[in-house]
Amino acid sequence: AELYINYSFSSVNAVTWDDGSIVLYRGLLTYVKSEDELAGVIAHEYCHILNGDLGTGRNLTSKQIETEADTCGVKLAVKAGYDCNQMANIWLRYAKDYPGFYSESHPTPLERYKHMKEMCQ
Repeated sequence: AELYINYSFSSVNAVTWDDGSIVLYRGLLTYVKSEDELAGVIAHEYCHILNGDLGTGRNLTSKQIETEADTCGVKLAVKAGYDCNQMANIWLRYAKDYPGFYSESHPTPLERYKHMKEMCQ
C-alpha cells in the first residue's frame, strides 16, 4: 500500500482508496496527539486492504466492516509495539469533538473507543 498525505484537505480523517492507497488528510495530522494514535489510524486503513474491503462485495454492513478494521488495526499496531490504550484515546476525543462522525456508516466514536478499550484488557 502507498501512503499519501493530502495537505489541501483539512478533514480529520483518513481513507483507503480502491487502488489500495491510503490517504491521510491534513486535519488528522494536526488532530492526533501521539505516534500511537497515528499508527492506529494507519493500521485501521491498512486492514481495509487486508480484509478485502476495497470496492467491497462483502456481505457485511459498513459498520461491521469498520469494526473489523478497528479490531484488525489494533492487533496489527500492538504487534508492531504501539500502545493500545493510547490508540483508543483518539476516539474519546472524537466522541467529544465529532459525536456523529459518519454515524450512518461507522460505529459512533464512543462505541469505537469502548471496543478498543475492551481489546486493551
